[in-house]
Amino acid sequence: MSDSVAQLSTLPPRSVGQFFASTLGERAYWLYVPSGYRAHTPAPLIVMLHGCTQHAQDFALGTRMNAYAEQQTVLVAYPEQPRRSNRHRCWNWFVLHHQQRNRGEPAEIMGIVAQIDNEYSVDLARVYIAGLSAGAAMAAVVAAAYPDQIAGVGMVAGVPFRVAASPASALNLMRQGSSNALTRSRTAIMAAASYQHRMPALILHGTSDDVVAPINAQHAVAQWRAVAQLVQQPTPLWRATDADGFHVESYIEFAGGRYCDVTEYTASDGTLLIKQYLIRGLGHCWPGGSPEGTYTDPHGPNTSALLLDFFLDHALPGAKPRAVPPVLVPPREPVPAVPPPAPARVRRAIITERGVRSPVEPPRQRVSRPLPASPELPPPAPLATAPLDALGGSIASELAAPRVEPSPVLPEAASPTPAADTSAARERRGLRGAVRQMAHWLRRLVRWRTPPAQP
Repeated sequence: MSDSVAQLSTLPPRSVGQFFASTLGERAYWLYVPSGYRAHTPAPLIVMLHGCTQHAQDFALGTRMNAYAEQQTVLVAYPEQPRRSNRHRCWNWFVLHHQQRNRGEPAEIMGIVAQIDNEYSVDLARVYIAGLSAGAAMAAVVAAAYPDQIAGVGMVAGVPFRVAASPASALNLMRQGSSNALTRSRTAIMAAASYQHRMPALILHGTSDDVVAPINAQHAVAQWRAVAQLVQQPTPLWRATDADGFHVESYIEFAGGRYCDVTEYTASDGTLLIKQYLIRGLGHCWPGGSPEGTYTDPHGPNTSALLLDFFLDHALPGAKPRAVPPVLVPPREPVPAVPPPAPARVRRAIITERGVRSPVEPPRQRVSRPLPASPELPPPAPLATAPLDALGGSIASELAAPRVEPSPVLPEAASPTPAADTSAARERRGLRGAVRQMAHWLRRLVRWRTPPAQP
């Protein structure tokens, strides 16, 4: 290893290019142009689609894709979903109008690619698309609708394409997947295979994702395997079997403090077409991301570096070799070997510089020092720990037993007046009433385990 490469591997990733906003009609997007870009040298382009409640700048900060694209001299576009299209800023991947070629949001995204190609020199044989959650679902839709223009797709916590066609079916798909994903998306799979391009796909999903069920990753893999099989050997989809010519290799990888179940699907010609990461203990977020963005987890594999490494190994058929040789991507900051427990949705408010912490911290242990006992009175006996039912029964037994009040010792000459006797009796009755009321509420708490209604 040369001294320059060794020095580069120790430097943190930085983005020193230009990052600015632009528009195509009513659709806004952000574009990152690396500092090594040259006007007459075609550069690859990656389209990054954010998830729900996110925006382009937030997604760029969380994924740190600009920093790694700077090292590889790659253009990065971040289309943005406005609230007028979806109040939660979600891509409408579950609407039939936005699932077809030359229509809806897929056509707008590819229009952004065409506009960037008009203003910059883009290597059209190396245009890739990736996303998170709803962005991953729309990335799969665009890749299936434009397999002749998209060279690879990356899905992080996404769902298979063209399976849901309504908000209700989309929620059901996200929660439990679909057992007939291939059958429901048969038309889209056959249409994608008609362009004779085996779509490379990198799929990452967390096993603790409570928003999108991890089974959706398996269904997405099955879809892209079916597309590749139909390209290699045209046959009716319902006759497709697992014997599709893929060499499947599975292994366990420890990356970024998390164990990952990795499965690689290699075609008969030795091309790695599909790679799947099932990250143990990861929730619904971007693994290996930055705390500066939302829905990220610093632990796990470095997703942005994995995407770049996977994408640049693939191109459309007939592509020329890259004019700019790739540069070694520097590793990200080291993380602890064993990550602390993190919630399913990792947000900026619960991330510190030292990593992810639990939103509910255990209370600090306070050392209590007992006070010295009074010399006149003996120290109080410690309270015995007993369940609530036993505690309520003891109070009820005390209330049932007659209370014997000690008679005060008075001088013979003095005798209690009727007024003083009446006042003492009133205090005793009030004390008994308070104890009875407390026991009553305690019994209700024990019986129903719910706080009583306010009178």
